[in-house]
Amino acid sequence: MTDQPGTSAPGPHDEHDVATQQTAPGESPASPQPRPRLLRRFGWVLAGLGVLGLVGLSAYLIVVSREWSSRADELTLISRDLGQQVADAEAAKADAEARMVAAQVELDNATSRISDLANEEAHANDRESVLIGYVDAMISCADSRQELIDVLTDSRLYFPGKTSHQVEMEVTAYCDGVAADFSAFKEEIGQ
Repeated sequence: MTDQPGTSAPGPHDEHDVATQQTAPGESPASPQPRPRLLRRFGWVLAGLGVLGLVGLSAYLIVVSREWSSRADELTLISRDLGQQVADAEAAKADAEARMVAAQVELDNATSRISDLANEEAHANDRESVLIGYVDAMISCADSRQELIDVLTDSRLYFPGKTSHQVEMEVTAYCDGVAADFSAFKEEIGQ
Protein backbone atom coordinates (compact mmCIF):
# COMPACT_ATOMS: atom_id res chain seq x y z
CA MET A 1 0.00 0.00 0.00
CA THR A 2 1.24 3.32 -0.84
CA ASP A 3 1.08 6.11 1.59
CA GLN A 4 -1.14 8.92 0.58
CA PRO A 5 -0.60 12.28 1.90
CA GLY A 6 -2.96 13.07 4.78
CA THR A 7 -3.53 9.44 5.64
CA SER A 8 -1.35 7.44 7.81
CA ALA A 9 -0.91 3.79 7.61
CA PRO A 10 -1.08 1.85 10.72
CA GLY A 11 2.40 1.37 11.98
CA PRO A 12 3.77 -0.97 14.52
CA HIS A 13 3.09 1.49 17.32
CA ASP A 14 -0.39 2.23 16.21
CA GLU A 15 -1.57 -1.25 16.74
CA HIS A 16 -0.34 -1.23 20.24
CA ASP A 17 -2.21 2.02 20.85
CA VAL A 18 -5.35 0.59 19.36
CA ALA A 19 -5.01 -2.47 21.52
CA THR A 20 -4.65 -0.34 24.65
CA GLN A 21 -7.68 1.66 23.71
CA GLN A 22 -9.83 -1.39 23.64
CA THR A 23 -11.98 -1.81 26.63
CA ALA A 24 -11.60 -4.49 29.16
CA PRO A 25 -14.51 -6.76 29.78
CA GLY A 26 -17.10 -5.15 32.13
CA GLU A 27 -16.03 -1.59 31.40
CA SER A 28 -17.99 0.83 29.35
CA PRO A 29 -16.12 2.19 26.39
CA ALA A 30 -17.34 5.83 26.97
CA SER A 31 -15.68 6.44 30.38
CA PRO A 32 -11.95 6.41 30.31
CA GLN A 33 -10.78 6.18 33.94
CA PRO A 34 -7.55 8.05 34.45
CA ARG A 35 -8.43 11.53 33.17
CA PRO A 36 -11.81 12.16 34.86
CA ARG A 37 -10.55 10.79 38.16
CA LEU A 38 -7.66 13.24 38.09
CA LEU A 39 -10.02 16.11 37.31
CA ARG A 40 -12.30 15.08 40.13
CA ARG A 41 -9.39 14.92 42.55
CA PHE A 42 -8.17 18.29 41.34
CA GLY A 43 -11.70 19.71 41.82
CA TRP A 44 -11.89 18.30 45.33
CA VAL A 45 -8.47 19.70 46.15
CA LEU A 46 -9.54 23.11 44.81
CA ALA A 47 -12.81 22.93 46.76
CA GLY A 48 -10.91 21.90 49.89
CA LEU A 49 -8.45 24.73 49.41
CA GLY A 50 -11.39 27.12 48.89
CA VAL A 51 -13.06 25.84 52.08
CA LEU A 52 -9.75 26.12 53.96
CA GLY A 53 -9.34 29.65 52.59
CA LEU A 54 -12.85 30.54 53.70
CA VAL A 55 -12.23 28.98 57.12
CA GLY A 56 -8.94 30.91 57.43
CA LEU A 57 -10.60 34.14 56.30
CA SER A 58 -13.47 33.53 58.73
CA ALA A 59 -11.02 32.86 61.56
CA TYR A 60 -9.11 36.03 60.69
CA LEU A 61 -12.31 38.06 60.55
CA ILE A 62 -13.43 36.59 63.90
CA VAL A 63 -10.09 37.53 65.49
CA VAL A 64 -10.23 41.02 64.01
CA SER A 65 -13.87 41.39 65.07
CA ARG A 66 -13.01 40.34 68.62
CA GLU A 67 -10.10 42.79 68.74
CA TRP A 68 -12.33 45.62 67.50
CA SER A 69 -15.03 44.60 69.96
CA SER A 70 -12.47 44.60 72.77
CA ARG A 71 -11.17 48.00 71.64
CA ALA A 72 -14.74 49.32 71.42
CA ASP A 73 -15.35 48.10 74.99
CA GLU A 74 -12.18 49.87 76.15
CA LEU A 75 -13.22 53.06 74.38
CA THR A 76 -16.71 52.78 75.88
CA LEU A 77 -15.18 52.53 79.37
CA ILE A 78 -12.88 55.46 78.63
CA SER A 79 -15.78 57.55 77.32
CA ARG A 80 -17.88 56.70 80.39
CA ASP A 81 -14.98 57.67 82.64
CA LEU A 82 -14.49 60.92 80.74
CA GLY A 83 -18.24 61.55 80.87
CA GLN A 84 -18.18 61.05 84.63
CA GLN A 85 -15.19 63.37 84.95
CA VAL A 86 -17.00 66.01 82.89
CA ALA A 87 -20.15 65.58 85.01
CA ASP A 88 -18.07 65.88 88.20
CA ALA A 89 -16.34 68.97 86.83
CA GLU A 90 -19.71 70.50 85.89
CA ALA A 91 -21.06 69.75 89.37
CA ALA A 92 -17.95 71.26 90.98
CA LYS A 93 -18.28 74.30 88.73
CA ALA A 94 -21.96 74.72 89.63
CA ASP A 95 -21.09 74.35 93.33
CA ALA A 96 -18.29 76.90 93.03
CA GLU A 97 -20.62 79.30 91.20
CA ALA A 98 -23.27 78.86 93.91
CA ARG A 99 -20.67 79.51 96.61
CA MET A 100 -19.42 82.52 94.67
CA VAL A 101 -22.96 83.91 94.42
CA ALA A 102 -23.48 83.32 98.16
CA ALA A 103 -20.14 84.99 98.92
CA GLN A 104 -21.09 87.92 96.66
CA VAL A 105 -24.41 88.28 98.52
CA GLU A 106 -22.56 88.18 101.85
CA LEU A 107 -20.06 90.72 100.54
CA ASP A 108 -22.87 92.99 99.33
CA ASN A 109 -24.60 92.68 102.71
CA ALA A 110 -21.35 93.41 104.55
CA THR A 111 -20.63 96.36 102.28
CA SER A 112 -24.14 97.69 102.86
CA ARG A 113 -23.79 97.21 106.61
CA ILE A 114 -20.39 98.95 106.61
CA SER A 115 -21.91 101.81 104.63
CA ASP A 116 -24.81 101.99 107.08
CA LEU A 117 -22.40 101.96 110.02
CA ALA A 118 -20.28 104.65 108.36
CA ASN A 119 -23.41 106.74 107.82
CA GLU A 120 -24.51 106.13 111.39
CA GLU A 121 -21.05 107.10 112.60
CA ALA A 122 -21.09 110.19 110.40
CA HIS A 123 -24.52 111.06 111.77
CA ALA A 124 -23.29 110.40 115.29
CA ASN A 125 -20.26 112.59 114.62
CA ASP A 126 -22.56 115.22 113.14
CA ARG A 127 -24.86 114.96 116.16
CA GLU A 128 -21.88 115.14 118.45
CA SER A 129 -20.64 118.25 116.67
CA VAL A 130 -24.12 119.81 116.85
CA LEU A 131 -24.45 118.89 120.53
CA ILE A 132 -21.02 120.34 121.27
CA GLY A 133 -22.12 123.50 119.45
CA TYR A 134 -25.29 123.70 121.58
CA VAL A 135 -23.30 123.11 124.77
CA ASP A 136 -20.89 125.86 123.77
CA ALA A 137 -23.87 128.15 122.99
CA MET A 138 -25.48 127.33 126.38
CA ILE A 139 -22.19 128.04 128.16
CA SER A 140 -21.91 131.32 126.26
CA CYS A 141 -25.53 132.13 127.18
CA ALA A 142 -24.83 131.30 130.83
CA ASP A 143 -21.65 133.39 130.79
CA SER A 144 -23.51 136.32 129.20
CA ARG A 145 -26.27 136.14 131.80
CA GLN A 146 -23.71 135.94 134.59
CA GLU A 147 -21.99 139.03 133.19
CA LEU A 148 -25.37 140.80 133.00
CA ILE A 149 -26.12 139.79 136.59
CA ASP A 150 -22.69 141.05 137.66
CA VAL A 151 -23.29 144.43 135.97
CA LEU A 152 -26.77 144.72 137.44
CA THR A 153 -25.58 143.90 140.96
CA ASP A 154 -22.43 146.03 140.97
CA SER A 155 -22.93 149.70 140.24
CA ARG A 156 -19.32 150.22 139.31
CA LEU A 157 -19.65 147.91 136.26
CA TYR A 158 -21.31 148.91 133.02
CA PHE A 159 -21.52 148.03 129.35
CA PRO A 160 -19.72 150.56 127.24
CA GLY A 161 -21.98 152.09 124.60
CA LYS A 162 -25.07 150.17 125.68
CA THR A 163 -27.55 150.31 128.45
CA SER A 164 -28.08 147.38 130.76
CA HIS A 165 -31.57 146.97 129.38
CA GLN A 166 -30.23 146.67 125.79
CA VAL A 167 -27.69 144.02 126.87
CA GLU A 168 -30.40 142.16 128.82
CA MET A 169 -32.66 142.09 125.71
CA GLU A 170 -29.78 140.88 123.49
CA VAL A 171 -28.77 138.13 125.94
CA THR A 172 -32.40 137.00 126.39
CA ALA A 173 -32.96 136.87 122.61
CA TYR A 174 -29.72 134.94 122.12
CA CYS A 175 -30.51 132.43 124.91
CA ASP A 176 -34.12 131.98 123.73
CA GLY A 177 -32.81 131.29 120.17
CA VAL A 178 -30.35 128.67 121.44
CA ALA A 179 -33.13 126.98 123.47
CA ALA A 180 -35.51 127.00 120.45
CA ASP A 181 -32.83 125.57 118.12
CA PHE A 182 -31.98 122.83 120.62
CA SER A 183 -35.68 121.88 120.96
CA ALA A 184 -35.99 121.68 117.15
CA PHE A 185 -32.86 119.49 116.98
CA LYS A 186 -34.26 117.11 119.60
CA GLU A 187 -37.48 116.76 117.59
CA GLU A 188 -35.46 116.13 114.42
CA ILE A 189 -33.53 113.23 115.98
CA GLY A 190 -36.66 111.83 117.59
CA GLN A 191 -35.93 112.56 121.23
